[in-house]
Amino acid sequence: MGQHPTSGAEAARTRLWGLGLALAGSIAFSGKAIIVKLAYRHGVDAVTLIMYRMLFALPLFVALAWWAGRDKPPLTRRDLRVIAGLGFSGYYLASFLDFAGLQYVSASLERLIPTSTPPWCSSWVPCSSSTACSARNSWRWR
Repeated sequence: MGQHPTSGAEAARTRLWGLGLALAGSIAFSGKAIIVKLAYRHGVDAVTLIMYRMLFALPLFVALAWWAGRDKPPLTRRDLRVIAGLGFSGYYLASFLDFAGLQYVSASLERLIPTSTPPWCSSWVPCSSSTACSARNSWRWR
């Protein structure tokens, strides 16, 4: 897999690279809503924005698929159908709903929704078990 740094300086450099990439990813992810809102002001629709997003992401996805598939047997037709279905629902449909929703809500509210999802899911998971959910055991994991 990956090589571990051998010296303290290499470990610090690797940590700084990781923090820098995490910071850049956070800024880019948060800036997406602002860029989409600016594009809407110029009359661009959600489908056009998604097309550009997918065109820019296509080389990266092709490279990642090639990298992950090295020295492995080819995918079956069933696997390809499942991947296509997951790609449609998980990438295109989610992006379309995200971009279409930005026509109606502010960029700050759009960022608040994904960040508030984990606490909501965490509070509902214990309640979805076969036992009744009570105030005493709603925060206890099984």
